[in-house]
Amino acid sequence: MTDPVDLAEQANPAEPEVAWEAVLAARDWIRALEARLLAVENMIVELAGPGVVEVRGRRWCGGQRRLTGWQSDDLVRAVLDSRLVDAETGEVMEETPVDRLRDVWPLAGYQARTGRLKARGIDVDEFAHVEYLPRMRELR
Repeated sequence: MTDPVDLAEQANPAEPEVAWEAVLAARDWIRALEARLLAVENMIVELAGPGVVEVRGRRWCGGQRRLTGWQSDDLVRAVLDSRLVDAETGEVMEETPVDRLRDVWPLAGYQARTGRLKARGIDVDEFAHVEYLPRMRELR
């Protein structure tokens, strides 16, 4: 790969195509570096596993979770059998079966809200296949 800085220095105002070659070469370098960076991030996540890491005062999250292969029938039964308990008073909240289902599955969507399942004491990992995607991202 040709160094884009060298190409830019060689550019002659009378030959703008040489300057554009420098721009295209720089874009190729950036794409190659992004691919290498992604490969390094994936290796780090595979070695360290999913979770949050702090490096030089910046927080990074590795390994995004993807839930697939939901066992919907079993999950519906678990939701209908679950009860919401007030954390402060310990009181069991009164809900109809429809209220329980609507709490977990919004009318506009088809995927269960994992946060609401956790609030009901239902372990999401028991009802879906969990896959960790090796990708780092910075937490702000």
